[in-house]
Amino acid sequence: MTRYLICLGLLLGAAGPLQVQAQTPTTTQTCIPGKGRFMGVIAKIDVAKQVLGLKTQSGKSIMVQATAKTKITVAGQPAKFSDLSVGSKARVKGKFDKKKKVVIAAGIATK
Repeated sequence: MTRYLICLGLLLGAAGPLQVQAQTPTTTQTCIPGKGRFMGVIAKIDVAKQVLGLKTQSGKSIMVQATAKTKITVAGQPAKFSDLSVGSKARVKGKFDKKKKVVIAAGIATK
């Protein structure tokens, strides 16, 4: 009986925090659909500023900012930002910057 009460107490105690976590969305989920992962077509590129415009599959346009830490690949091979081209399908992984209203890219990959 004591084991049963201990298990019941542990289950009820653990259920409270789990419900709170399930109801609280993370910042990434709220700001960026797809948890910071986007697929689309590169619509424009500014090599000097290392910014590109991406038209997502849902039809929305987003701005993507590359940094010195951004990993860029073209056809599976490491590349530079200048190797990207307009019209290429791209996958971007990054974090939304609310102040700048731009996705700071951790990775950009094209085929």
